Amino acid sequence: MNTAKSSAETSANAVKTTTEKKDAADTTAANSVADTINNLPASGDVTTADKDAIETARTAYDALTDVQKAKVSTDTLQKLTDAETALEVAQTELYIRYDANGGSGSMSDQEFEKEVETELNTNTFTREGYSFKEWNT
Repeated sequence: MNTAKSSAETSANAVKTTTEKKDAADTTAANSVADTINNLPASGDVTTADKDAIETARTAYDALTDVQKAKVSTDTLQKLTDAETALEVAQTELYIRYDANGGSGSMSDQEFEKEVETELNTNTFTREGYSFKEWNT
């Protein structure tokens, strides 16, 4: 009887150890992805230069199992979705089209990144009898 009990205890301990190992592996995987997400910039600081890091974080999160995803905090997941939203805004293409307004010359359109302060190009237009003061938008 002691042998049967001992064998059952050994089996139970083996199952427990296997479960603990799986839980530890799931926690490690979730923590690794959470670290990747938490290293992303705050949503207000996201620029198009962060695209690869944000996409890498999303791919890593999506590759987790449901059990592993449950171990990632809601705040961490929110940081990822906020970064993705901010990236969409940053990727909006904005252009300034320069108009000589009766003058001569040409200037190429200038591309801008939304919410990133950028100086306008220097005026190259000319118009006889006029001097350039400033851009008017």
